[in-house]
Amino acid sequence: MAIFVLSCAPREAVQPVQTVPVQASEGKALPPGTVDCSSPMGPFVRVGIEQRQSFEFQARDSFWVMVGNQGVFRGWPGRWRVRARGLSPARFQFWMMIWRGPDSSAASDTVVSLIQRGYPRSFVVPMGKVFAFPAETIDMRDFAVLVGPYRSEAEAMKNAPRPRQAVIKLLEKPASGTLELVSPDGEVRVMAQAPLRLISGEPVEIIGNRYPDFLEFLPSSDGSGILLVNEVQMENYVRGVLPYEMGPNFPKEALKAQAVLARSHAFFVWGKKFKLTGEAYDLTDDVFTQVYRGVGEASARVDSAVEETRGVVLLYGNRIIKAPFHASCGGYLESSQAVWGEEIPGTGARPDSPDSFALDVESFIDSPPDAWCNPRAHDFPSGFRYGRSYFRWEKSGTGAEWGAIVARNTGSDPGAVSSMEVAERGPGGRALRLVIRGSKRTVTVEGEFNIRKALGLKSALFYIEKQDKRLVIRGAGFGHGSGMCQIGAGVMANEGKVYTEILFHYFRGTTARKVY
Repeated sequence: MAIFVLSCAPREAVQPVQTVPVQASEGKALPPGTVDCSSPMGPFVRVGIEQRQSFEFQARDSFWVMVGNQGVFRGWPGRWRVRARGLSPARFQFWMMIWRGPDSSAASDTVVSLIQRGYPRSFVVPMGKVFAFPAETIDMRDFAVLVGPYRSEAEAMKNAPRPRQAVIKLLEKPASGTLELVSPDGEVRVMAQAPLRLISGEPVEIIGNRYPDFLEFLPSSDGSGILLVNEVQMENYVRGVLPYEMGPNFPKEALKAQAVLARSHAFFVWGKKFKLTGEAYDLTDDVFTQVYRGVGEASARVDSAVEETRGVVLLYGNRIIKAPFHASCGGYLESSQAVWGEEIPGTGARPDSPDSFALDVESFIDSPPDAWCNPRAHDFPSGFRYGRSYFRWEKSGTGAEWGAIVARNTGSDPGAVSSMEVAERGPGGRALRLVIRGSKRTVTVEGEFNIRKALGLKSALFYIEKQDKRLVIRGAGFGHGSGMCQIGAGVMANEGKVYTEILFHYFRGTTARKVY
């Protein structure tokens, strides 16, 4: 059985996606940790799946077990188990991130300044990756300035200099233990101190999903169990994202747009999520990165959308963009600066309609514009007809009911709520600061996501009205509202727009490029 099938030949470009010539920098030494993206299926990315005491998996085909890079055992179809004994946790050092940005010179200057201030253990660490594609190399790194080490997160928060951005865990000693592979007949077939890696001709079924390429089992960092990692080629990863982040019943051109965003987002965040710096994987399988469940729910339409955009990413200038998306914008897009405190190129607060108008939230919600996600103005195919309820919605409750919701969702009990006031909005109308006055206390909630969570709302684009003894919230959209509106993309595709038109509508000034 062939374990790797690699090719250096780039595929033909998908029009009107750009292709690029080989860069003049070809032949220069690349930084350590550069990711090889020469395969037509893209590079392998490590996705953290789950942690358990033991795992059972169903092999539909024969498989190889590898320890390190050496094949040590060939298994056969059936139900197998991986268990562990003698586990010990990893050991970490805690560092405070003081500065972060794409300018390595500015990072070095910050280190010099910190040393002069009396912090000699300051240094620069790259976050993100350099990707060596067949025709060009794209450097997606930021540079973080760290100060430390500290014995704990609490000590770092107490003693580190300001400005304190985040505590970073750096691995000092990995977790250890013995892993055992148990065959269907109950015999231990492999024992290893190193991680166990499996590769099969067919995706392996485990925890209710089917995962392609490599499965890796290794001691979890806390020493309490086994961590499952799927080391998966990028195109298979995108196949496993689309059914869960958009749904296979969307029109194919919308799925193609979503595939480009999923691929771009993975390249952008790879190595940049500081909460994962001490972990043995690059991405998570949940909304912290993107929802990924293997390839069990992939369909002919999903497969076609991925294949027809193979290797295509969205760039602004010479860098791949973060590429956010959400279910429904409600007719008005929000600024990424308002949502996350960072400016994502191509995004911005603007109407998702042919009209240009000044935003008055109350009249905008009560008198909706002709937006792409407006079910009164456009047909919604059966594949995403559920999205009609996202465009405009209402939630009502008594003061006591709202108080209970806030207490449950925030841990701070305002008592019976007498009033709620939006004290600050983003340029796209989303609430950024909400003041909730109750019989026990006043609770102030800051941040678009925190406000949605506190009140249990679809979106933070809303206004509040008092009717007798009830507080009524009338809102628009579902999600944060920045980047691509998925329902809008579905409608655009249904009305004949191709995926690049959809992408360039939601991400202005960007280019789509086939990089492998």
